[in-house]
Amino acid sequence: MELKDIIRENVLRYLPAKSLLRCSCVCQDWKNYISSPFFAHSQSNYFHQASGFFCQSPSSLLPSFISLDPMAYGVPDPSLRFLPEPVEVRCSSNGLLCCQGQGTGYKPYYICNPVTQKWKKLPKPYANHGSDPALVLVFEPPLEKFVVEYRLICALQSDTVGYRFSADRRWWKSFVCRR
Repeated sequence: MELKDIIRENVLRYLPAKSLLRCSCVCQDWKNYISSPFFAHSQSNYFHQASGFFCQSPSSLLPSFISLDPMAYGVPDPSLRFLPEPVEVRCSSNGLLCCQGQGTGYKPYYICNPVTQKWKKLPKPYANHGSDPALVLVFEPPLEKFVVEYRLICALQSDTVGYRFSADRRWWKSFVCRR
């Protein structure tokens, strides 16, 4: 086995996304390997370091990404302009973001992977979430299956019991936004 094959099979899965983008330029074989869903699945189970944080000031329409190590970590579009409208980042979990549109009226939710720039617009929830919902995104990369699933939970104030939780079943579908 050649050195490039040993590195491909045993090292690449431990690298952050920015480094992988650089490595995909080494040769066509590595580019194909890194862009495969099998590799994405493997890498999501081996790379567990925090790479940075998304933040958004009240005066800014666009979010930004603060890298913990700008030489190693980053995302292709830190302002999330690949989404169909300007958004507010609401929460995150293991590399996925939950964002909410900034328009007037109904503000849709989007789940996206800022590294691959893949996203999904969620169906409109049954319950009214109000103007500033408390959201939690629950996502754990699967160890043995390739179907990526997540849960988005919203805490809603209730007139009778303080809070109730909305976890709209229409949101609990397999997610096409591969890591």
